Amino acid sequence: MPLLDLARVAEQPKAIVGYSDATSLLNAAVAAGMVAVHGPMVAADVARGLTARSIEWLHRLLTDAAWLWEAEVPETIRPGTATGPLIGGCLSVARGDARHRPGPPTRPGRSCSSRTSASGRFRLDRLLTHLRQAGKLDGVAGVVFGTMATCPVVDDVGARDVIRACFADAPYPVGFGLPAGHHPMDAGEAENLALPLGIRVTLDTERGQLRALEYRRWSDVQAVAR
Repeated sequence: MPLLDLARVAEQPKAIVGYSDATSLLNAAVAAGMVAVHGPMVAADVARGLTARSIEWLHRLLTDAAWLWEAEVPETIRPGTATGPLIGGCLSVARGDARHRPGPPTRPGRSCSSRTSASGRFRLDRLLTHLRQAGKLDGVAGVVFGTMATCPVVDDVGARDVIRACFADAPYPVGFGLPAGHHPMDAGEAENLALPLGIRVTLDTERGQLRALEYRRWSDVQAVAR
């Protein structure tokens, strides 16, 4: 990452799409003023198979500059409504970034766990505790998690239980189940909705939705204070 000249990339911006390890690149691109997409990758989701909705969603997101999308957030952890720029990505990668440089702006974001082992719930607890104690959750407007489908339930305790405990006193809305992020390898077609990071969204956990308020073309680069 330190070797990338993102200011030069921003002079001729392209659609950057990916997730998981790509979280570092996505957030760096957003910090440089570009729009980056947390979404399906060719060698993973596309090769194994995506749902028809996910394919159409990605195509429309990349081609229809006027589309104000709306995605479902089926479970409420903390009720409420929040508005702000969408940031986030894979939780474990975002946590690693937070140790080495200032993290992304704390506004409505998505956190997704990629851990599939039985220790997933303990790892999730460590990651969330670290972000909270490092001050990375201070002042957030809202948080929405993916399905956490690769984090198994062990002894009747799963990802949503850990999240409920970690955000029990959160003064902002927290949602769970956004159909985006990691998908079990053997679970058939993946549902992984592409979400543009860096644009303004509204998270309403009582109505169960994450809704875009704007859409910027890839060529529209915002001036970023350096």
